[in-house]
Amino acid sequence: MVCGRADLILSGHDHTQQILEPTARSRGTRQIVCGTTGKSGDGKTHGTQPARWQDFSRDGFMVLTASAKSLTIDAYTVDTATSAPPLAHTFTTTSALTGAR
Repeated sequence: MVCGRADLILSGHDHTQQILEPTARSRGTRQIVCGTTGKSGDGKTHGTQPARWQDFSRDGFMVLTASAKSLTIDAYTVDTATSAPPLAHTFTTTSALTGAR
């Protein structure tokens, strides 16, 4: 229902971290999934959605920085033994900000 009507969907239910690429099936809507602060997944990809980056086995979090000209998503994993949050992936886009649908 939302795909094709929104530039970006943010969700946090799944126990993974994913930056999913827009496809014909998603009608151009990019999907960001970040739900790993509670538990990690099984380490396996489920489904065939192309991903710019994903992590299914480590705890972590994402930080979204938005401006009038760009969106940046920084994905961090967390070493549970030390609580250190190393930066795992950075993605910046301007394509979702080029105009209303």
